[in-house]
Amino acid sequence: FVSNFAVPSSMPFLDLSSLRQRQNLCVPLRIFTALIKDGWGADPKLGYKSHMGWNAYQSPELWPASRSLIMDHWITKDFPLQGADAPVDCPVVAFYGVDDAAVSLEAVLQWQSLSALPSTFEVIKMDGGHLWFSNSSSRCDALAKELTRLMGRFPGKR
Repeated sequence: FVSNFAVPSSMPFLDLSSLRQRQNLCVPLRIFTALIKDGWGADPKLGYKSHMGWNAYQSPELWPASRSLIMDHWITKDFPLQGADAPVDCPVVAFYGVDDAAVSLEAVLQWQSLSALPSTFEVIKMDGGHLWFSNSSSRCDALAKELTRLMGRFPGKR
């Protein structure tokens, strides 16, 4: 099982008490601006808006990435789903980019609580920031090697 989501029970409460908070949660330009400022690796061009009201994220060049980020944004807002925090009866391994400005090592360590076998939990630290393997063939190779090494622990289970 592989996931790039936060531990469901650690998702912050959504504060919708003010119009500003609701807009920050729902308006795509504000979503992108927050992702850019918080170090999530989003293309800074997504946060551009011209004085005439044109949003760069709506361009044909940027729309595929924009749509993907919007879907990811809303998928994480559905947590916690019923039973989403139930421990799984398998080892849990987390990969962490050591220069990640968006997700702390402490947040990654929370995945340990989702393993019915906490002693088997492991964090593998990789070079790079958030989305550390994206757009880097050498980092993708490093990820493939680590996954191959991990799968080698379970012969016949592939």
